[in-house]
Amino acid sequence: MKNKTIMIAFIILLIIILVVTVIVSKQEKEEEQQVQKEQIEEIKNETGATADTNIYEVGTEYDGREVLQVKPEVQAQAVWAGIEKNASPTDEETNTLWSSKPTEPGIWVSPDSRDAFLTILQDNEITNFNINDEGYLYREEANQNDMAKRIDEMINSDKIYIIDISGICYIRDEMTGELVAYPFEEMDPYQVCEPYYYENNIILEITTNTAGKLTNQEILSAIVQYE
Repeated sequence: MKNKTIMIAFIILLIIILVVTVIVSKQEKEEEQQVQKEQIEEIKNETGATADTNIYEVGTEYDGREVLQVKPEVQAQAVWAGIEKNASPTDEETNTLWSSKPTEPGIWVSPDSRDAFLTILQDNEITNFNINDEGYLYREEANQNDMAKRIDEMINSDKIYIIDISGICYIRDEMTGELVAYPFEEMDPYQVCEPYYYENNIILEITTNTAGKLTNQEILSAIVQYE
């Protein structure tokens, strides 16, 4: 009977410790969020940024200066919505369209980019890959060269690569939070890719190379750097 009482008391003590730990952890998290929110508001006032505080996180520049950055998930949602809609998305669509994003690891290519991406592979003497009805790249035959092996490694990784070859993407402006077009190819025809990350998602916005400043070998070499 005594042993049973001790056991019950021990279990109750463990429960109390667990509850207290959870409460303290929650309070610390709330305090940390409040401190960061105040810090964001302070930087907003200093810089004149007008976007919703909730889209920001605090980053650090190379010189140690603290700056505002749009949260990776917020930016990725905007970029994906633009790909899915193939046009400038609305605020609501940046939230609702995220659920339609590819969820299986591998390389997914947007519908309007599939022929162009296969051409990039072919110009690199890679013809053993194709794209299925769901938009995923898959290998049909043995790898033909080292570059093909690197593509295969990307397919078999735990990451979701989303490839869009349009030379433009839609992002949240860091000052206003508004959805704006970012024509990175027009701004720099030598830029191959504009990457966006969130968790295991890597969105690669690729140049269309309309100006012909790059070779398809240079473009693919840049893409596989993200493996």
